[in-house]
Amino acid sequence: MVKLSILNNLAGALLGILQWMYLVGTILLFVLSNDHKQKLISSQTRNASIAIPFYTGMLQNTLPKVGETILFESYLEQAQDKIGYEKE
Repeated sequence: MVKLSILNNLAGALLGILQWMYLVGTILLFVLSNDHKQKLISSQTRNASIAIPFYTGMLQNTLPKVGETILFESYLEQAQDKIGYEKE
């Protein structure tokens, strides 16, 4: 049995957190882009949310070409139409 150092444990924890952040962000983006009638997440919730801009910004800034995908473009179109979000 190999004992791992505290550095290995911290690196593993950081990697696990990043994996969950990308998973949650991807699922959130999928739900937002397919919820055209805003039944799952209302426009008031979208406006008040701190998580939606965080996760969509994280995905757009860290994954290459994610901003050019159909899902992301669909989300941005809905955001511009419904909640006044401006595309950069």
